[in-house]
Amino acid sequence: MMGELRTPWLMIGLCAALLAHAQPQWSAPLKPVAADGYHTIVLSPELVGRSRADLSDVRLLDSAGVEVPFILEQEPAMYERMYSRPYALLRNVREGKHTVIEMQGDSAGAIDEIVLNIRNADVHKRARITGSDDRTSWFMIKDDCIGVGEAATGTSLLRFVDLPLSDYRYYRIVLDDSLTAPVQVKDLGHWCRERTEGRYTRVDGVHFGTSQHQQVTHIALVGTTPFLADRVVFHVQQEGPYAREGRFIRRSKESLREKRRTVERMTEETVGVFTLRSGHGGTVTGPGVACDTLFARIADHDDRPLRITGVSAFQLERRLKARLKADQRYTITTADEKVKRPTYDIQQFRDSLPASVAVLTVPTMSPRPITQEEGPAVAPSLKWVWAAIVGIGLAIGISAVRLLRKQDGTTTNG
Repeated sequence: MMGELRTPWLMIGLCAALLAHAQPQWSAPLKPVAADGYHTIVLSPELVGRSRADLSDVRLLDSAGVEVPFILEQEPAMYERMYSRPYALLRNVREGKHTVIEMQGDSAGAIDEIVLNIRNADVHKRARITGSDDRTSWFMIKDDCIGVGEAATGTSLLRFVDLPLSDYRYYRIVLDDSLTAPVQVKDLGHWCRERTEGRYTRVDGVHFGTSQHQQVTHIALVGTTPFLADRVVFHVQQEGPYAREGRFIRRSKESLREKRRTVERMTEETVGVFTLRSGHGGTVTGPGVACDTLFARIADHDDRPLRITGVSAFQLERRLKARLKADQRYTITTADEKVKRPTYDIQQFRDSLPASVAVLTVPTMSPRPITQEEGPAVAPSLKWVWAAIVGIGLAIGISAVRLLRKQDGTTTNG
């Protein structure tokens, strides 16, 4: 009996495999471009949420279905830029066997270094640095020997002079020229650090619900599509200061085999922690993982629960840069489990590409069934697959009935 039933079951397995192979990808047509050249394509939260974490399954296709090379860029959470800010140079003269340089500090407040821009030289000189608030009375800050050194390239060099933290209005540097010829100091300044946030894209269609249980506020963020939150903003209406610890949780189903049957259990994974503080606008760093529903738990302890009137999710901007043509139509696709990370020549010229002609956005995506060329050599349409499954099921039922009758007949004759 098992031998006669084995073939139909194998056929059902084959049909199920074909159905699994025919699961759709996701795609969206891009707006036609007006001119040839490099374009920036800002990826939508929906596309990022449906893709792998490293976006290695994203493809850009032209109207003939041929891959278009691109560079993938991801916005950093924070930009940091170091630059030299000059001081106001008040004096730069030679007095006897000394070079005297006076400068005025800026509104940056206390300083702990001075950067000298010196015409290239290789010499050591004793330097005395003093400070004043009126340019009349000068007070010692540092008496040291400066090694001017030698720049490897160029005709000038920057020499850093470390100072005790000082907040004088004016500063004077006196270089001792008694043993060596003077050096030419062009200007002075100090290094500043500028920090700016990266660009974020708002995740639309995210709804939330809250509840309180055992001194914990439970929040669920539900998206209409899978989404990735690099930043979460809680809209809190609360009188007085507050500081609450919280964590982000992602739930998933896990299949376990227990006593010859498969049991599905819901598991929880902590994917991020945060502190919700007054004065920060309710903004916290998100977990940066894709999911349909993101849970947050905020510990209230003995305080009253926060009144949260809204929750917003944002993802760091992710974009493609590619050369597009005006006479082509382009489609962006994702969620193909078979593809690997692409390797394009254009990736080696990331820093030398011309500026983008325009910026494109990705519209709402739609399921994209795998074509026959992309599937197996003999991939039937889904209608015939379902018809085959129904037919095989009927065949199994008829075979089982016949075998049972045959077995009953054998038992009666015996």
